[in-house]
Amino acid sequence: MDAHRRQELVRVAAPLAFLLVATIAVLLVRSSLHHHAAEPAKKPPAKHRRTQTQSAVVPVATGTGTTAGATTAAVTATSSGQTYTVAAGDTLGSIATKEHTTVDALLAANPGIDPTGLQIGDTIQVP
Repeated sequence: MDAHRRQELVRVAAPLAFLLVATIAVLLVRSSLHHHAAEPAKKPPAKHRRTQTQSAVVPVATGTGTTAGATTAAVTATSSGQTYTVAAGDTLGSIATKEHTTVDALLAANPGIDPTGLQIGDTIQVP
């Protein structure tokens, strides 16, 4: 191979080799980034659940021990007993819509709740 032909081959092959190495490096970095994003979460997101607890009606006797003058009063739990478990993407507005209530009612039923700090799996009271 003569010197002129060799020089022309090096002039074309060097940039091609560089592009090949750069492409391989980009693909390796990209696949490692996508690999970490594609890993399943350690804890799967909780689906929202609505649970109902029993409220009690307790007869209360008033008087001095005789049942003739006794009256009954209904004593119920202070909350409705319904809870909602926060799922991915839930906001107080979306929970209020699902539960047919208002955001203000949810805030009143859950004092101290941070509307912007809801976490998946948090349980809130539903009025």
